[in-house]
Amino acid sequence: MSAQSTMCVSFLEPEGSGAKVFFNLAYSLPTLAFLVFLTMRLKSALRRLSRSQSQIMRTYYSFLWVVCALSLFRCIFQIAESTSGSTERDFKSWSFVWLILTAGMTIMEVSVVTFLSQGYIATGKEALLRTLGISGAFALLDSIVKMILVFGCGTSLFIVRRGSGAEGDGDDGAWLWNDMSWVKWGFWTAHHLLYCAVYAFILVLPHTNFRDYLPARPSFYRYVALLCANNFGLVVGSLMIGSKHVSGYCVYGVFAYVYGVCYPPLLYVTFLSEFFVDDDLELEHSYYSEMRDAGYFDDIT
Repeated sequence: MSAQSTMCVSFLEPEGSGAKVFFNLAYSLPTLAFLVFLTMRLKSALRRLSRSQSQIMRTYYSFLWVVCALSLFRCIFQIAESTSGSTERDFKSWSFVWLILTAGMTIMEVSVVTFLSQGYIATGKEALLRTLGISGAFALLDSIVKMILVFGCGTSLFIVRRGSGAEGDGDDGAWLWNDMSWVKWGFWTAHHLLYCAVYAFILVLPHTNFRDYLPARPSFYRYVALLCANNFGLVVGSLMIGSKHVSGYCVYGVFAYVYGVCYPPLLYVTFLSEFFVDDDLELEHSYYSEMRDAGYFDDIT
């Protein structure tokens, strides 16, 4: 296997205990820093949540903690595994850990769009149940498809399975060729393409007669644009890997890292940070300023 191939595959599955520790630290340190940030603001956040009637925001804030904690736990567990001296990874156990983590991320990501389609100020229990019902059903369906592929078909959706001995048939590149199958990367292509299409559709809505169905806040559309671009990069990487281009691992690995590390802080900055402003008048003025800058009141004047 060439040095370029080894380097690109390492973006998803590094080889060697030292490389694995570095890889997991690169994932865990930003998450740990964000958890420290949340902890420092925990007292004021809980005070704001207790005064607020928004059950949606309480749920988002709880999800944020849970997903960050799961991500940190996964990284710590992987570091412990890489330093234990074990050469074999429990494929099913690690797939189960990844399924839980990705299900949590999916619920958060889908619930944001579902909630905002009902209006940003929706606070009632009905809005919460509707949002969680839709996002939970989508995450469940997504997880079922993944479980069928992982446990039913033996497809390594979440890790690169390095062969050895008979499995590799004496060829160091055989396991890599097997990993670049369309069963695995065709799924990820379709998965990320669906997300990309949904976000692209949302970006088009302000230029149609349906502009009032979503918030007229530039920060929301910046959030959508970033996720659309990230999913497009993941689509490109998936297509490259499925087409047997090893450099696709570099593309996919970079965008997967950006999503895994940056999504919780992005969600917080876009939606929750303004919610935790102590002065409600300052929050209302911020919303008004963004809507005015976006030209939302041009038709009125």
